[in-house]
Amino acid sequence: MAQETRLAPVAAAGPWPSSKEHASRLSRDGPPQSSPLGEPSASASRCVQAHAFTRFAVYCAAMRGLAARKGPLTASILGLSFTAVALVTRLPFRDRTLFISDSVRYALALERYDMTAGRPHPPGNPLYVGCIAFIDYFAGDPVFSLALFSALATGAAFLFAYLLGRDLAGETAGWLAAGLLMVSPLFWFFGDVGMPATGEAALSLLAAWLARRARIPVESVAFWGLTIVLALSFGFRSTFAVLMAPLWLFAAWRHPWWRIITGAALGVASAVGWTVLVASLSGGWTAYRETSAAFLSEVVIATKILGGGVGKIPIQATEIGTSSLLALGLFMVPFLVGLVGCLIGRPPFPGAGPFMAAWGIPMALFHMTYDWAPRFGVLLLPVAVILAAATAVPLAQWLITGRRSVAVPDLPPGPVPRALIILALALNLSLFLLPVQLGSWTLPAPYPGGMRLLDRNHDMAQRDAAIRDGLDPEGTLVLAYGSTFHAAYFLPVYRVVGLYPLFQDTADAWVPSARERVFSFEPGSTALPALDPLPIPADIHQVLIYDDDYLEYWPATALPLTDFNYDRGRRMSVAAVPPGGGCLAYDYQRLSFHPAGDPACLPQP
Repeated sequence: MAQETRLAPVAAAGPWPSSKEHASRLSRDGPPQSSPLGEPSASASRCVQAHAFTRFAVYCAAMRGLAARKGPLTASILGLSFTAVALVTRLPFRDRTLFISDSVRYALALERYDMTAGRPHPPGNPLYVGCIAFIDYFAGDPVFSLALFSALATGAAFLFAYLLGRDLAGETAGWLAAGLLMVSPLFWFFGDVGMPATGEAALSLLAAWLARRARIPVESVAFWGLTIVLALSFGFRSTFAVLMAPLWLFAAWRHPWWRIITGAALGVASAVGWTVLVASLSGGWTAYRETSAAFLSEVVIATKILGGGVGKIPIQATEIGTSSLLALGLFMVPFLVGLVGCLIGRPPFPGAGPFMAAWGIPMALFHMTYDWAPRFGVLLLPVAVILAAATAVPLAQWLITGRRSVAVPDLPPGPVPRALIILALALNLSLFLLPVQLGSWTLPAPYPGGMRLLDRNHDMAQRDAAIRDGLDPEGTLVLAYGSTFHAAYFLPVYRVVGLYPLFQDTADAWVPSARERVFSFEPGSTALPALDPLPIPADIHQVLIYDDDYLEYWPATALPLTDFNYDRGRRMSVAAVPPGGGCLAYDYQRLSFHPAGDPACLPQP
């Protein structure tokens, strides 16, 4: 075994070496004769030969030597261990309610895939739905299958975070990157719900790991692996694949032109192939094109990008900041320090600036423009986690000792830095496990906490059971808002309507109306039609308000409300409909009831 080579710490004013210090070390010591943590490897030698004149070559060689110590068997065992940890920590908190409307759309897609009917919404995510369908073939429970896939993808993300962090900044950084993802409240939350967010994070980390290796032209295997990941990403979520394309270009540009052209052609072919598959499952090319065009114009551009104008900027910034804190906790500090280091030429590892820019900037710019949702933070989290993990140890050492280490890829942290890091990880864990009720203060509904998930599971199960036991499905109309898709899925024999235009003054505010898990615009639907105003047929004798959002605008004089208790201290509201029915006329923040025969019940021109 070659003797390990360590460089002595060097006192300086910052936690990392500058570019000049890296170059000075290279000219003084020459390329490393062995990896710092093991025997020389062939890939390390190739790396040094390709970039002997840069500090990136020295660092690449060291990291490749470190990677050579773990063979495929060790990596497989590690991957299984990470997966086991993910299953043990995520499944107890798994969402049983599909409270996110997109989750219901994915569950509906398992029954009948049709993007034009919102099963699921555009762009269709056929590979994601296919993975869920494969799991559900054995599980026979769409709700469980969705959560199980999120947990499995979480385990894969742990593994790829470790591999990438180790390659970039050493073994300690690899373990810290995986640990950060394990206890991140935001990432934990989305590892429990039926969304593709953790799958996107795993693909993003895998692509970044391959891209870092593919930067060296002789690494054709890494290049083709990255190209295949990008091709699969188009089927998983095409928007995500487009945002990852700059990283592919960053990794590919040193390769031979024939390889770049072939890889690009494969990417284009995969995008076309996935599109053809979705169109064939959704009524043909014409229906697919019309649905996609309407979604792009009314939802993406008019609502998600242009909706709200400049007034949404401070709101957007606040939401992004909140999501960042819930994603990283105290590790926001090393992330910001690492980000500044990349900008001023003192990055936490060589080549960090261009690599992180190609990986993170396209996603950041898109989601800063697009209406923010916490799940987008999961897509950006891998970039932040890797930068924070690579920065945390040298930063902690510098804060404690005032000294930093030059080009030591795996210098173990001392006891005090280790204690600081463990404390920060424990804080993140406690943020996820915060109780729903803290004295007189209640956690807000959007908070990504485990106790909030368990409380929501209990609450919705109780209210759904009470509705089934106490309300006649033939004579009851269920009005919902945020829970419209949940109610449509879990209360299929009831007529469920969501008056979105009452709460949203946007181009994509529609009126979902469903029964038997079929929406009013779908063939065979017996749901109430989505008209303005909303007709209430004579056979409907009561309206259940599933979400309290309606109470602020409810016409209580015409339709008095009574409590419908479903759990201790919890209730919904029910209104008796006069004989003969009528209609609910609505507009933005306006709701009124009119008896049958009233001219106001006629469809608006």
